[in-house]
Amino acid sequence: MSFSDCKYSNLEKINFGFLFLEISLASFKFLGILIFGFLGFHLNHQN
Repeated sequence: MSFSDCKYSNLEKINFGFLFLEISLASFKFLGILIFGFLGFHLNHQN
């Protein structure tokens, strides 16, 4: 019983870690797109 509980909690931790990684990667991509879009927009309007 305790072994299966421990195994399950480890699986939960791993799933949570992957979810956190995916969310952080998605937010970094979103920030990158925003920054590059803003820079491109700014540079186009300067010319």
